Amino acid sequence: MKFRKFGFKHRGRLTHSLFFATSAGVVSGLLFYHTHQALPWVGVGFLSAFLGVVSHLIGDAFTHHAFEPLWPLSDRQVSFGFCSARDRSANEGLMAAGIAAFMAYFLAAAGL
Repeated sequence: MKFRKFGFKHRGRLTHSLFFATSAGVVSGLLFYHTHQALPWVGVGFLSAFLGVVSHLIGDAFTHHAFEPLWPLSDRQVSFGFCSARDRSANEGLMAAGIAAFMAYFLAAAGL
């Protein structure tokens, strides 16, 4: 992640906060509305981006690297310290859990 050349770091306040998740959701919601010209798509776009960022923050919270998810409201850092961010088995396990959760949601939403 070579974000430093743009003036911010990957796990910095800007990219790893609920503020960013909300901002990404608003931008995504507006883009979905612009594309589909239907109000329900604002919610779809917002939730897709917001929940995507939040799920990423939850995964990062399991690593040793602390970050400030409630910035700018709080400077409190969060890190459960269960694994390294480079731990392949932990990353693959979280990916598998995410895929399983998505499949469970998809099957429930489809009524299967």
